[in-house]
Amino acid sequence: MKSRKLIGVYTGLLIIAVATMIMLWRLKTMPKAEVFPRDYPEIKEEGILRLVTEYNQSGYYVAGDTIEGFQYELSQAIAQLSGLEIQIFLEMSLAESFDMLEENNCDAVARNIPITSEIKEKYLFTEPIVLDKQVLIQRTEAANNGLKPIRNQLDLAGKTLYIPKDSPAQLRLQNFCLL
Repeated sequence: MKSRKLIGVYTGLLIIAVATMIMLWRLKTMPKAEVFPRDYPEIKEEGILRLVTEYNQSGYYVAGDTIEGFQYELSQAIAQLSGLEIQIFLEMSLAESFDMLEENNCDAVARNIPITSEIKEKYLFTEPIVLDKQVLIQRTEAANNGLKPIRNQLDLAGKTLYIPKDSPAQLRLQNFCLL
């Protein structure tokens, strides 16, 4: 008699587990509602501008008991002019920063971004505040066992290059078809 009751209980639990799995699968396969970015009136209504930047001297960093960085100072100027509270999220990966923007977790990306035609098709950019160029730092011929220094990108062909993940240099090298 007890074994029949146990079989009934186990069957009931199995049915509940299978039903739960089916419901979760359906929930997962449902099309996601499209999330639109907030525009300025919505940001102004909430009173909060959400920015993502990177933790470095050009973005945001802590020096002693003070928060500093170019993007941080710029965000504070925006706050003062607009009356908005600024929420800053730190993200080192440029790809993750763009993901945060696409998922509506932030309103703007405040960092140095290499503007490529691919990125320009997908995002709107302000006028550049800072223009810079990439440089290759290397040893002199005397300090490099007589090897001649690289003078242009064509000299990089066939060489092994080490660059940080998501580095702007990666985009530049791909444009030269070196990666």
